[in-house]
Parts: sequence; structure tokens; C-alpha cells
Amino acid sequence: MSTHYLIADCHFGHNNITILGVEQRCGLWLSHVPIPDYELYRGNSIHGHILNSEGEVDDRYFCVSCEQVNYRPISLNDIKEKRNWL
Repeated sequence: MSTHYLIADCHFGHNNITILGVEQRCGLWLSHVPIPDYELYRGNSIHGHILNSEGEVDDRYFCVSCEQVNYRPISLNDIKEKRNWL
């Protein structure tokens, strides 16, 4: 059984950096900021932007900001389980 992690790979000091703002994979939106709710009919949103310090209020979103995941990697399976996206 393999475990898949959402990993951000950042390299500073390079001139040729491609930053993709939004990806849709596995029926999920992956982005820095949350996807607008009118787009969520095409998948739930995993994002890295903190909405508030209390956490998400809408189960269609999951924030993977370091502060929200206790500075530890979290598997895609764990995210799906926590949000009942199975």
C-alpha cells in the first residue's frame, strides 16, 4: 500500500521557476488559495491558505498550511478520511 503526500518543493535563487496556481487532480482542486464555492461541483478544495485560526467551517475545503497540519506532512488518504471524502 503506498502513501501519497502533498509536497511543496520550493527552490529559491533560480530564475526559471514555474508556479502553477491551480491543479485539478483525482477529483480535487489543489491550490494556494481556496477555490470559490461555485467551482466545487467539480471537486473539493485542498489549499495552503489560512482562512482563519479556528480552522475550516466548510467540509468541502481542507487547508494544508503548516500551521493547520502541525508542521507535518499529511497523506491524501488522511485528508479524505478527516473530511469524509472517501
